[in-house]
Amino acid sequence: MVGLDAWQDCKECEYVPLCAGGCLFLNRNASGNYKKKECQKHLFGTLVMDTYFYIG
Repeated sequence: MVGLDAWQDCKECEYVPLCAGGCLFLNRNASGNYKKKECQKHLFGTLVMDTYFYIG
């Protein structure tokens, strides 16, 4: 995570502790470069809310 600078690039995102800049495999498949982040923020929002309501 430190090598990808996720904390620097995504410092305003509330999900960076969960995703750490995204999946390296998905980043590479989407752009050809594993360091180019393909934001999947919408998935984390859904996951967090679904988990919250399931547990709650």
